[in-house]
Amino acid sequence: MKRHSDILFSILIVLSVLVLMPFVLRNDLFGAKEADSGDLPPIVQSDEAAGTEEAGSFPDESASLTESVPAGESSAANDSSETEGSLTEAEAETENTAEAPSLEEFFSDALFIGDSRTVGLMEYAGLDTADFFATSGMSTFQVLTEEVSVPNVGKMTLTTLFEQKSYGKIFLMLGINELGYNFSSVVSQYGKVVDFVRQMQPQATLYVCANLHLTSSRSDSDDIYNNENINRLNAEIAAMADNENIFYLDVNPLFDDENGALNAQYSADDTHPYGKYYAQWGQWIYDTCVQSKPAQ
Repeated sequence: MKRHSDILFSILIVLSVLVLMPFVLRNDLFGAKEADSGDLPPIVQSDEAAGTEEAGSFPDESASLTESVPAGESSAANDSSETEGSLTEAEAETENTAEAPSLEEFFSDALFIGDSRTVGLMEYAGLDTADFFATSGMSTFQVLTEEVSVPNVGKMTLTTLFEQKSYGKIFLMLGINELGYNFSSVVSQYGKVVDFVRQMQPQATLYVCANLHLTSSRSDSDDIYNNENINRLNAEIAAMADNENIFYLDVNPLFDDENGALNAQYSADDTHPYGKYYAQWGQWIYDTCVQSKPAQ
């Protein structure tokens, strides 16, 4: 009897276990899922969040890429542009340097018209490629009619010379020998010479040149040939320049002392520079013309 009771009790335990097992297992699984869902955001919310983040991140990344790549390209372009700009400037500078004529080339189409100072340039400045229509004592009242021996060309008037040759640059240095004449007549005659040169050689750039100062000792002792009269005439000559076809050149600062007179150290006769200084004068003309105006 007892044995049957034990068997029955065992059967009841087994049945209880079988009945209760699904509930135990179900609680463990849901517990695990609830625990998991507690550690992680809900799937739908996670997907939406992920979608939102991705939707937000893609434009951001896209924007970042769009900004960074073009920015990089732009930076590279800027660097390239700057490099190209630098190269262009360097090339332009090289090109300008290459285009700048030598002193000999610059004066190869030049004519100097003048008096004894211009003769000094012809003899001492080394401007061997230029032509010179110049004699000591030349004035604006003589220059249109007098015959002059032009080296390597022949003896002729200025009119004949202009009919035979065409010049790119003409340097006119006259006026000091006329200081004893009526001032207005001198200015008027100088203007006629300028008009004549422009008419005969319209393609040429005309440089009207200031008369060189005298030393203080010469200027202070002469009522006619003095720096006051020279400056007065030079001002009228300067006014004839239009800075398009006619340019004014004033070399006096190169030779002046602190008083605005020809430095006595540069002259033996208070009027003309020593021969060795004419080369500096010629170089100054070249430098000034090339810097102030494109070489013709």
